[in-house]
This record gives sequence, structure tokens and C-alpha cells, in this order.
Amino acid sequence: MFKNRYVSGLFLLGFIVLSYLVLIKFVTPMVVDTTTSDLFIEDTGDYRVEGPSNTNMSNTAANFCFDELANEHEEIGAIDFSQLKQTTYTLGGYHYVVKATIPAAQSPDNQLHVMACQIAYDHTSKEPNSADNWTVSGLSYTIPKS
Repeated sequence: MFKNRYVSGLFLLGFIVLSYLVLIKFVTPMVVDTTTSDLFIEDTGDYRVEGPSNTNMSNTAANFCFDELANEHEEIGAIDFSQLKQTTYTLGGYHYVVKATIPAAQSPDNQLHVMACQIAYDHTSKEPNSADNWTVSGLSYTIPKS
């Protein structure tokens, strides 16, 4: 009976050592090579910018966000969005976040409003001025709590 335990223990120890060696010598290098390759990375040429950005694409993204906001909230259709203080952030991969403050004087209900919008451009298309190539994935129009 002691001999069976001894042999079983050796088999278990051998299995653990063999599994460790296979993991270290074969599996880990394969995973590292795969994750560091360009297999999962698409280089769109549009990179994330630290802080607000002011480029043609970010301005176009802001304009489409304002159009979407005006479509969803008819009461603010008369606002001149070009006069608003806006901030556009480039997230990279043609994804943008636009934030604008609508002052109480320009708001239909005489209250300060904050608008935020997340928008993405289909970079496979070469028409950035077409609304069909933009997708708004998040839109917020709120009154900030004091």
C-alpha cells in the first residue's frame, strides 16, 4: 500500500513539473507573441490626444453632435451652436467626446444646460461630411445640480 502511494506521488509530481515546463516553454511564448503582434491592432491613423483637440475632424464631430442634439430636443433648435463654449476630446480611432455648455441666456428655459456627446466616424469611408458615416453612441442634455 505504501508503494502505491509513493508511485502515485511521483506521477503527480512528474505531471506538475511537465505541465509547468509546457506552460513556460510553449504556451506563454505563444500568448506573448500573439498579444504583441498587430493581429488585434488596427492602425487607423487617428490617435488619442491629451486634452481638448481642435482639428477639422473634431469640429465636424461637434457639428454632428449638435445636429443630433437639436433633432432630439426641438426646443433648442434656435440656439446658435457656433457661439457655445465647447470642448472636444479625441479618443483615437475616430472616436470623439464633445462637451458644451449652453448658458442660461441662450437656453429656452433660462437655465444653464450641459451637453455631452460620444460620437464615432466610420473611417473606412472617405466622406467625413456625410451624416451617414457618423454614429452617436451617447448623448446627454442635462441641467447641472447646484
